[in-house]
This record gives sequence, structure tokens and C-alpha cells, in this order.
Amino acid sequence: MLMARQKTGGYIDAEAYRQLRAQVSTRKADLLEVCCPGCQGALIFKNGQQKIPHFAHRQQQDCQLFSEGETAEHLAGKRFLQRILPAEAQMEAYLPHLQQRPDLLWQRLAVEFQCSSLSQARFQERTTNYQAHGYQPWWLLGKQFLPLANRSRWSSLTRSCVQESPQGLELWGVLAQEEELLYFYALDWHYRFGSSHQIQSLKPQDCLFTGLFRLGSRGESQNNPWQISEYKWYLQRGLASQSKHLLHLQGICYQKRGNLLDLPDWCYLPGQHQFLLEQELLLLRFLTQTKGGATWEQWHEEVDQLISWPYPLVDKKTVLRQVYQESRRLAEE
Repeated sequence: MLMARQKTGGYIDAEAYRQLRAQVSTRKADLLEVCCPGCQGALIFKNGQQKIPHFAHRQQQDCQLFSEGETAEHLAGKRFLQRILPAEAQMEAYLPHLQQRPDLLWQRLAVEFQCSSLSQARFQERTTNYQAHGYQPWWLLGKQFLPLANRSRWSSLTRSCVQESPQGLELWGVLAQEEELLYFYALDWHYRFGSSHQIQSLKPQDCLFTGLFRLGSRGESQNNPWQISEYKWYLQRGLASQSKHLLHLQGICYQKRGNLLDLPDWCYLPGQHQFLLEQELLLLRFLTQTKGGATWEQWHEEVDQLISWPYPLVDKKTVLRQVYQESRRLAEE
């Protein structure tokens, strides 16, 4: 951790503590006594060569807010983010009414730098807790979770961190050692190539915070050729190879007396939310037909439970409404 509570009751940053330690004499050693802001357990100061100056618990103990063994990447990433955020941003601020501690807090923006494994359930819990209390979570991922050149597949955690902005879908990451902020935008999906995106790399001098959330463009996609006949062939091949996801979608179609491979041609066209839904968009379009003249509310009531939603930073109801409107328009053309 980078912040500790002093015996006097105030808080001190690890870098400031390093300077204080060099100035304080042994006769005033009590000024150097610090404890954990969470569990109040005694802390020690570490200033080695592998990690930047930081604090750690004196004894291994069960602290719900500060985990032991914080990586060098996480420590360096938090320090880097502190540099690009406004000066009044708080490091490791404890929010007692949430019982959570974001890595940094600026006004109602809770910044979380995630560079170690985190279960989907815990991620959802922390994110929805922030949102329920009026905070906007900003999740940034460490190197191992970023869809860089050598990683064509997105992990479940990576997908969960995708968020909606006025410019479209986006993802944020940090390369702590290189001191770079990575902005992923123009997120798209193609039946042949899978997920795609564009990346903008920002150095500290480029990171004017007030402009960070106005980058990219909704319209800048890869524009890979999309052919209905070829898409159907990929679906057929996936079903033949017993793809669990496609078999699940096919099973729902069968229950509604339909077939995933025998839908109207417009159902196989690329859609506005192709990245989020992938092949599930086919099922949603099919269900707009089976419900006939159903209203939006009737259609939404049926499909809401059928579609899983690992994107807590994207409003599911808004996406489904847009899919419904898009499907109605395509069916009438």
C-alpha cells in the first residue's frame, strides 16, 4: 500500500514517509509509527530495489481492505495514475459506507487498477456497489489482461471492464513499467476474425485528464468484409463441432420452432452491438419475429432473462432497446 495512518491521526504517503524517515532522529522514533488505515494493524516501510517505496503489514493478518503481496506492477501503476489525475485525487481512500477502497478517488470517480486475477462475482459486486452509492468506477487493466498484439482472445475480466461512453465502447489499460495509458476503442466483432479494436497509447505528458474521455470515434472499425452466406457457414461449422454456446442458442430457437441456420437474411447482417452480443444478436433478432406485434416491453420481458450480461459498465436495457429498434427497421426494409 502507498498510504498509511500516522500515530498522530493523519495520513502519510510512502514517498513522503521516506523523506521523513531520513530527517527524524532516533529520539523521535514514535513519529515514524504507522498503521493500516483499514484494520489498524502495525505497518513496516519497505524501500527495496524491486518495488517503489510502500508499506506492508508487520505481521500476516486478515485485512479486508489491503491485501498482502502487492505486486510491483500494481504499486507502480497506482503511482503513475496519481500523476495523471488532478492533484486533489486521493490515494487509497477508504469509503466506510461502501467498505471499499479504490486505488484512487477523485470526486465521485473511483479508479481501480486491476493487474491480478479477480472473480467475475467479486468484480460485479464491487462495481455495482460503487454505482449504487453514486460513484463512477473507472477500471483499468494491467498488462496480462490487455488484448495486445499477441492476444486475440479477450478474457472474461477484460470484457467486463468494457464501458460505454459518448464515443462508443472503450477499454482502458496501464503499462506500468513503460508509464503508458492505453485506450482501446472502435471495439467490434467479426464471425471470422473475432474481436477487434484500435489502440491509442498515451504518455504522461499526453494525459490531459479533462480530455481523456473524449478520445476515439464510434465509427472507426476494422470494416472487415461481412457476407451472409459465409457467416451461415461458420455457424454451421460451429454447430457441427458441438460449440456449447451455439448449441445453447440453437436449443432456444428449436423451442420457438426456429433454426439458427434458417433465419431471414437480415438477421445475419452485422449490427450496432455486435461486439457485446456476438452470435446472441441472431437470437434476439429471431425473437422479434416470434413475438410478432409485441411491444418493446413484452419483448424485453422475454429476452432479458435469456441474455447473460457480463458488462456492468454498459446499460443492458438500453442496448436491448436499440437492438429491438434496429431489428424492427431491418425487417421492414
